[in-house]
Amino acid sequence: MTAFGIKLAEKIGFSGVNWVAFGLYSLVNLLCSQLSNYNLLIYFYSLGSGFSCGLGYLMGIYIAWTYYPDKKGVVTGIILFTAGVSASILSPMTTYILNPTN
Repeated sequence: MTAFGIKLAEKIGFSGVNWVAFGLYSLVNLLCSQLSNYNLLIYFYSLGSGFSCGLGYLMGIYIAWTYYPDKKGVVTGIILFTAGVSASILSPMTTYILNPTN
C-alpha cells in the first residue's frame, strides 16, 4: 500500500492521503469494536490496519526526501528513530495513565 499511497498522493496530495489513511484506520477500529467472532476480528483488523497504515507510512519520509534529496539516509534515519523513541516513551506513559496500579 505504500507504493499506492505515493501514487495517490500525486493525485490528491499528501495531506489528502493522510486523511484517507486516518479515516480508514478509524473506520477499521470502529468496525472491529462491533465484531464478536475472534477469528474474523483478527483477520479484519490485521488486513485493515495493514492497508491503512501502509497507505500513509511513506508520506513523511517521501516529503523529507523532496526537501533533502542529498541526505536521504540521514533524514530517513531521523524519522524512523523518532518514531521508535516516541513509541518507547508514550507506551509506558499511557500504561501509567490508564493502569497506574497494574
